[in-house]
Amino acid sequence: MIDYSFIVTNTGNVTVSNIAVNETAFTGSGTLSAAVCPTAPLAPGAQATCTASYTLTQADVNGGSVSNTATATGVPPGSLTPPVSPPSTVRVPVDPAPAISLEKSSETTAITGTGQAIDYSFLVTNTGNVTLTNVGIDEESFSGTGALDVSCPAGAASLAPGAEVTCTASYTVTAADYNTSALTNTATATGTPPTGTAPVSSPSTVEIPVTSAPALTVAKTADRTEITAAGQTITYSFLITNTGNVTIADVGVTETTFSGTGTAPVITCPAAAASLAPGAQVTCTAPYVVTQADIDAGGVTNTATVTGEPPTGEHRCRRRRPWWSPRTRRPRSPSSRPPIRRRSPRSGRPSTTRSS
Repeated sequence: MIDYSFIVTNTGNVTVSNIAVNETAFTGSGTLSAAVCPTAPLAPGAQATCTASYTLTQADVNGGSVSNTATATGVPPGSLTPPVSPPSTVRVPVDPAPAISLEKSSETTAITGTGQAIDYSFLVTNTGNVTLTNVGIDEESFSGTGALDVSCPAGAASLAPGAEVTCTASYTVTAADYNTSALTNTATATGTPPTGTAPVSSPSTVEIPVTSAPALTVAKTADRTEITAAGQTITYSFLITNTGNVTIADVGVTETTFSGTGTAPVITCPAAAASLAPGAQVTCTAPYVVTQADIDAGGVTNTATVTGEPPTGEHRCRRRRPWWSPRTRRPRSPSSRPPIRRRSPRSGRPSTTRSS
């Protein structure tokens, strides 16, 4: 609210009546009340005070000031011409204080799998006293390895003081995101004021922990279903699958038991075993040359486990307890000739295949 006072002075030599104030120019976007003056005649040299009031609008605040120009008049005695004062102008400055705040949030409480969709919300509030246009979000930092695009509704085009608008963003988790302990996102909000420097909110951060579940399986096969003579070569294949949700490094196979009497098979894995993404597979191989003692013993038994290193950070404790999924294959000499029998392996237990 602005209260105006108009001090009217009779600078002539006759008394005037019906003192009045006339507004000649006013920059306010609202309505200025009519000036109210005393009704008593004004003698030469005397003064009277007229008053008016005005309520500021948001447009006035955005404009930075309100200007008011007025003249005074009165009615002299007889047929004399009413005098009109020179114009008097008052400019009331409005101190602009643009300000903005941001509160970022997500309903997702944990990262649990590749392809998971995360929805972010950015609540922007105009905490200043001027209207802000072109309100938007600036991503200060984002640890995700994919793209994050923020969109704001039409209301962000012009945000009045005290008003709020919610911008949104969606992100799809990638396998690479599991190489960290959390998905962190920090952003600020900004907007354009009528004049001056654009305000920038304090940073707002959302951190969503990554819940890792490292797991490997191995399916072991052999290229022979029976052994019949010394000198035959058995080639073992180990199909390793990353069934967890984090990338596993240095994937390898370890023979835990081997009944062959010859040179133990040397397991070779391809370069892809150095880093195995979730859902990816790699096949390692190992050849073995059968001995006569193996034939005499009725076959060869081979049990192996698969191991690997999960990412560092919160998963480090699991690195001390390698997970494993043993598989066993036992070719036999033709003397026993039992039927081929397969049993579905269960996690943590070896499985055996017998062939004659």
